[in-house]
Amino acid sequence: NKKILIFGYGKTGKSVQNYFIKNKINHTIWDDKRKLNIKNFDDKYHLKKYDYIILSPGVDIYHHKNKNFFKKHRKNIITDLDIFFLFEKKFKYIIGVTGTNGKSSFCNLLNNLIKKNNIKSRVLGNFGNPVLNENTSKNEYCILELSSYQLDYSKYIKLDSACILNISADHLDRHETMTKYKKIKFKIFNFL
Repeated sequence: NKKILIFGYGKTGKSVQNYFIKNKINHTIWDDKRKLNIKNFDDKYHLKKYDYIILSPGVDIYHHKNKNFFKKHRKNIITDLDIFFLFEKKFKYIIGVTGTNGKSSFCNLLNNLIKKNNIKSRVLGNFGNPVLNENTSKNEYCILELSSYQLDYSKYIKLDSACILNISADHLDRHETMTKYKKIKFKIFNFL
């Protein structure tokens, strides 16, 4: 009976929609860039109240034309990662990695090192396929690459280990100050 809005219909939004269809979860969809020819498209989303808004990481709620809608519903915003951690099977061990530069390279290196020790492992998150498209295994390690956008909106990620590789001025058009950017990056430790 919850009202759920998928906001953003790119790769992440489509993976959430497929997950919801598979699990028979009612939802509506909005994307700023196109009118969608699908039955559950909501062109008046900003006039309604939602229990959950599943936001694609690329959506900038702070500078959006309907930023007041997002400000009013901030506590209701979650991500595909939140859905994954709330409802999907878990991995044996999950390592969260963030930083301004080198995340993908570091995650690949770490993945190769773990596999060299005959442990099943994979990289997910801000890397390749959305997490809801992946089959999980309780015998695998997961290296989760996390962008500042994902960290900003997520609430229910659960990590066994976490690291920040580095922090330098980046995405300040969105985060505005280094102080805000650092605060979002350090949020990774709240998920331990």
